[in-house]
Amino acid sequence: MRANRLIFLAGALGLVLMASACDPVIPSRVNTAEMRVRRQVITKTIDAQQLDENSVAVLSESILQNGNPEVSLTMPYMHGRYATAVKMGAAYRRAFAARGVTHFSVAPVIVDDLRDTRDAVLSYHGLVALPSASCTQMPGHEGATNLKDAETYQYGCATQIELGREIANPADLLGQAPRTQFNSRRNGAIIDNYMKGTPNKPLQGYQASNIGG
Repeated sequence: MRANRLIFLAGALGLVLMASACDPVIPSRVNTAEMRVRRQVITKTIDAQQLDENSVAVLSESILQNGNPEVSLTMPYMHGRYATAVKMGAAYRRAFAARGVTHFSVAPVIVDDLRDTRDAVLSYHGLVALPSASCTQMPGHEGATNLKDAETYQYGCATQIELGREIANPADLLGQAPRTQFNSRRNGAIIDNYMKGTPNKPLQGYQASNIGG
C-alpha cells in the first residue's frame, strides 16, 4: 500500500514538473493582424526652383484617386524673393489644373536659410496603407534602440510597413461594392478588349530617362 502511494506521488510530481516547463500564455512574436487603410494628411516635397512635370504627373494621379481634395502648396522664399515664389506657385497651379486638379492653393512662406528654399511642400488628404495597430518599426531601423523595447517587436511588421509604401492606390484594399447587372455588362468590354489583344494605353508617371545622372 505504501509503495503504491509513493508511486502515485512520484507520478504527480512528474506531471507538475512537466506542466511548469510549458507556459501556454507566452504571446506570439509573429504579427498576424491585417493592414489598415486610413485617411490622413499626405505630404510630398516638390522642386521649388523649377517646375517638375514628372512629379506633377505622379502627384496628380494620386490626388485624383483620392477624390480631388483641397491641395495646398507651401512655397518657401528668401527675403526679397516673394515675387519669384508667387510666380513659381502659379506655374504649379496651372500644371496641376491641366491634369484635372481643381482645388489648389499656394502659400508663400519666408525662410532664413537658403537650403530651405530647395523644396516646396505639397499636402492633401488621402488614403494611406498602414501596418496593423500593434506594429512598431524594426529594432535598429528607425525603431527601438534598446533590448527592452525590442522584445515587443512582432516579426512581419517591417514587411507591412514597406508594403504600405508601395501600394499605389490604398483604396484598392477596401474592396469593391457589389455591382449591378448593368455594370457587369459594361465591365465585359474590358475583357473583350483583352481577348482581342487590344493594347492598353501607356501609364503616365516617371520616365527612366529622366531619373539618375
